Amino acid sequence: MRLLLLFLLLGCAPKGAGNVVSDNDTSAEAPTTIDTGTSSAETGLTEDIAWWQLSGQLQVVTGLLVPEQTILQISLLTEALEPVCTESFSLSAQLEATLPHPDIYAWWLVSLGDGDGGCAGKSTPDTPFYLGIGAMYADILPGLLDVPDIVAPEALNGAYASFDEGETLLVFGASGLAETWSAGGAPVEKPPIPDGIWRIEPVYTFEIMK
Repeated sequence: MRLLLLFLLLGCAPKGAGNVVSDNDTSAEAPTTIDTGTSSAETGLTEDIAWWQLSGQLQVVTGLLVPEQTILQISLLTEALEPVCTESFSLSAQLEATLPHPDIYAWWLVSLGDGDGGCAGKSTPDTPFYLGIGAMYADILPGLLDVPDIVAPEALNGAYASFDEGETLLVFGASGLAETWSAGGAPVEKPPIPDGIWRIEPVYTFEIMK
């Protein structure tokens, strides 16, 4: 198991570069592609879709997500990182999973429910994927400068995902309670995370496999 810091900063970084942080803090070159289970043929769109981003609002109660009050958004982008569409999804299921790394404080296996039709065709992996909240990484902070409504980026936590059954842990953005985004405060530094509405914003993109 490895913790991979995606270095796909929107508009600022070379695609396919990255740093791997293992449990003993050694570094290695990251793979140039991450199979998220989404292919360009599955999107049902005629545009040259090459990337996608994940954002949303998570309602957390005693460590669990409340499916009917949690919304995840999938945004599709072209090769040039131009936005194409965004679709909002409810959760059809969620399962609290064992924490896979000391830097991750909450970890769920999520399945997406019905979308609002914002994107024509399928825009997300068919299978469930892991989503989590954990420690912030310094490499994430510069990418938050253009995200609206942030009072203190250093008060936020990191947002994590995995699309290969937890083998590769991807740090892709920032997370925080709604009031932390708007009023600042201090990040959560250990589990369990507090109840409330957790907002997730992406900094890095995921590649859609050709």
